[in-house]
Amino acid sequence: MFGKIVWTCPIASFLFLLMIGGRGPSHLATQSEIIVIERKVLAENFRLHALEVDRAGALYFGSFEEIVKLHPDGSRAFALKASDHGLRGIVDFRVAPDGTVVIAGPASGSQGDFATNVLMVSPQGKLVRSFTLPRFSVEVVEVGDRGELFLLGAQFSEGSVRQASAPLVIYQLGVGGERLTSLEAGDVARVGRVVSRNRRLAIRGRDLFVLDPARFRLRSFSLDSGGRVERSLLPLPEIGTMAQRSGSLRMSADYFAVLGSGELLLAISSQDMRWSRRELKGGSWMVHRPFAHVVHLFSSEGAHVRSIPVRDLGLLKAVGRDGFLYFVQNITTEEGTRTEVVKAALR
Repeated sequence: MFGKIVWTCPIASFLFLLMIGGRGPSHLATQSEIIVIERKVLAENFRLHALEVDRAGALYFGSFEEIVKLHPDGSRAFALKASDHGLRGIVDFRVAPDGTVVIAGPASGSQGDFATNVLMVSPQGKLVRSFTLPRFSVEVVEVGDRGELFLLGAQFSEGSVRQASAPLVIYQLGVGGERLTSLEAGDVARVGRVVSRNRRLAIRGRDLFVLDPARFRLRSFSLDSGGRVERSLLPLPEIGTMAQRSGSLRMSADYFAVLGSGELLLAISSQDMRWSRRELKGGSWMVHRPFAHVVHLFSSEGAHVRSIPVRDLGLLKAVGRDGFLYFVQNITTEEGTRTEVVKAALR
């Protein structure tokens, strides 16, 4: 069950029902502060899980083995195991605007041909339909505002599935699995590499954005004109400054999304590799490696908007279909380790 819920503003739901992921008003140019709406401590530990949130505020925690849906009050709605639905594992999943859960992963017994199974599951946890993409190794799945599917992954040609690499492509699919569009993502996928569970494909109407989290480069694609642009995010002041300290600072791109205003959101974590001394009460002290988590807002043209430090909230894990930001951190007590979910908004 949930622990204590802290409301920081009595009219928060009215003021902050925003915008995000192309899902609300477009006034983020004035947003410069993260406001906590509520904090919830769950009865379980979802430390290694990804998170999605539907329009009703239900939480979906996903790992390689399963997806667990929690009602807004914290009770379990259902648990869906990959092995029960023809998957060797769950690589990625998303909640569509209508509440359908889209799940993608390698098909059982597909070690030789990298076939990907895509499942469409109802909000009640019932399998609605499924389809298979042969010789395709999925990395990311995303859902458009009209329910169309976008899959980013490696496409192998017939007879080449045992090669060490393959082109990285984006498929636009209809709800029945029919291919509508395919785009080369301008990269090469290495077989056997660890797939990042962090979101790096975002959609704004008919425009797609793909983040290269290792090099902090952004590729944009237009489904209408067929145009594509690639640019580096390092010229942005805050990101570039951190990158210049790459020898002493470890950086990771933790979350990427498009906001309703058209701005892009990129959450970056950084940890100093050098030890620092922190003074404590009573004259004692401790050594630590400073850690920071910052939400950056910038335009799709690469102009910097602002950077918002995140303090005592955990890591940004989801931009919900309800328009709020969701941060996750672990709380350890004598009773064990629990997951805290912090619901917040930009003001």
